[in-house]
Amino acid sequence: MKIKEGFVLRNVGGSYLVVATGKVGATFKKIVELNETSAFLFNSILNGASTLDDLVNKMTLEYDVDKHQVEVDIKAFIEKMKGLDIIE
Repeated sequence: MKIKEGFVLRNVGGSYLVVATGKVGATFKKIVELNETSAFLFNSILNGASTLDDLVNKMTLEYDVDKHQVEVDIKAFIEKMKGLDIIE
């Protein structure tokens, strides 16, 4: 999986926002707010994590969390981002 071209993550006033730039910005008129954990996942994908296992490993190394619950939560995040057409 990867973040589609044209989407960037910005920290604005302490809020993490996914915004569309360039040609994508002409058709994608939403701003998506992420919490800190979702921003961590978004950045991980931008920086090369391309599989569910990659993301689970990064998350369990960064945070003291249950691996099974992390996997469930990451799957939900991926589905939400796919539903918004932000990742492929």
